[in-house]
Amino acid sequence: VKIGVYAYARLFIINLKIDDVFTIAVPVIAAVSALISAGAAMRANDIKRVIAYSTISQLAFILLGLSCGNKIGVVGGMLYILMHSVAKGGLFLCAGIVEHSMHTKDITKMGGLYKTMPLTTISFAFCAFSVMGIPPFGGFFAKYLVIEGIISKGNIVLGAVFILGAVMTVMYLTRLFVKVFLGQQADHGIKGVSQGIESADHSIKEADYRLKEEKSLMTESAKDNDTLMIDNNPAATDNNPSAVEDSKMAANEQKETSNVKEGTPLMVASVIILAALSLLLGIFISLPSGLASLFGEAI
Repeated sequence: VKIGVYAYARLFIINLKIDDVFTIAVPVIAAVSALISAGAAMRANDIKRVIAYSTISQLAFILLGLSCGNKIGVVGGMLYILMHSVAKGGLFLCAGIVEHSMHTKDITKMGGLYKTMPLTTISFAFCAFSVMGIPPFGGFFAKYLVIEGIISKGNIVLGAVFILGAVMTVMYLTRLFVKVFLGQQADHGIKGVSQGIESADHSIKEADYRLKEEKSLMTESAKDNDTLMIDNNPAATDNNPSAVEDSKMAANEQKETSNVKEGTPLMVASVIILAALSLLLGIFISLPSGLASLFGEAI
């Protein structure tokens, strides 16, 4: 998605000679795009849609930096491309792991995943901190340089607008993190539980009541373990596998509530690497010679 801003940089940022039309029109369009997309991200409930809207908003920051017409802004814009690529790639991978495990993208049906996905939770938090611009993550330095670049040109209004956009970024990513990984744990994997049931507590009480009612109808000779009953039941044989299948389905539905997997080892390793890069690049850039080693004489 960054090929457009890269092409813009290659075509119009040579020797920092930018026409006045670009230094005025592009930052204004970028500011409007940043606010609209950030507002859409704050209302979306699709985990990938929130991250996609965030990408539009962050691309506006990149265009702002590249259109400043000074070294600070351009260096900030180029650094933003690098840091956003790393952090946003990690966020999308984390979202893919969550969707693959939960079989849904609706964040209102999630919650409490930090218990079953600790590595994904930490990786998502690190990548989100970079996109938010929280120090010492790399996204902070890119965002700081971009905003400083536009303010140093005397455009205080646009600088304030993009600071507001940065605050909105913190708000919608925090909302996303809380709804998916923190908060109250939802019923994971129970088929059809969300339809016609007001709350998880109500469904548990109803299931408990039905279980007690069924037990009261049993004879004393049938009070053994359910598994032994199935094994000793002549109906549960290869000639009549339906009884075995029904018992397996009931057991699987109970196991699904606690067996939310974190994803394949390769996916988890990938998000850990991207999350670590978001932090390590920020620490490297914070060093006295960090930016100079990346951009050379550009700064």
